Amino acid sequence: MKVLVLAALSLIVLSGLLIFYMNKVSPTQKEVRTIEKQITQDIKLLETLQKQIEEQQNVKVDTVALQQKVPVQALVDQLLLDIRALEKSSLNTVQNIGVSYSKTTMTELFQASGVSLEAVNSSPKENSTNESIASNSKETEEGVATMETEAQASPSPNNASVQPEIYKVVLGMTVKTPTFADLEKFILGLENLKRVIKVDTLNLTEEVDTYSLSISTFYVPQMEGVVEELLPASYPLPSGKINPFNVNKPIINTPGS
Repeated sequence: MKVLVLAALSLIVLSGLLIFYMNKVSPTQKEVRTIEKQITQDIKLLETLQKQIEEQQNVKVDTVALQQKVPVQALVDQLLLDIRALEKSSLNTVQNIGVSYSKTTMTELFQASGVSLEAVNSSPKENSTNESIASNSKETEEGVATMETEAQASPSPNNASVQPEIYKVVLGMTVKTPTFADLEKFILGLENLKRVIKVDTLNLTEEVDTYSLSISTFYVPQMEGVVEELLPASYPLPSGKINPFNVNKPIINTPGS
């Protein structure tokens, strides 16, 4: 009888423990596993969002660097200030200058910046093997490729992969220089500017110390999303002179504006 009583009590205790485990412990364990999976998914989502934020910040920095080479506005006034500074440092005198605007192609922009289309259109693996490319050309290549990618990402009613519109500003000028070495210094200074500059023509004139020079630069007005990142022009301080003429400021309309 004692054995039967002990067996019955043991069976009752084990049944109670089993019922307690099934009703209390097992659901709690399932809930814990569900919460752990949710935490793991949230951590992965957080890492993905952090990577996206870092990529957006890198794109913004690249966009600012790109606008130093190819801005979204003509910025002819800033270019004239740069020419004025080079004019003083190289002992040259720009006697007259003319400005004209025209629409051009992405190919001409690549050629002016020293970037080949094959390098831009190649795969990332192929680009990673070309480590011998110069740093300035590489930065311009990546910037122009980023500009093309952003333009292709923007929707268009007719074509979703349309390329951005590229405009060219041609500046023709007559330069008076003491020696040809000074003129060469002036031209090299133009080509070494951060902005993409292409020297189109250099012609002699009837005067011995005077040359006719034509240069081109580019801008992309279609990239409206980065206008707020456009670098402001660095104007010199006013000289304090009084303008004796009451002349209204002329409005210059550039293509694409």
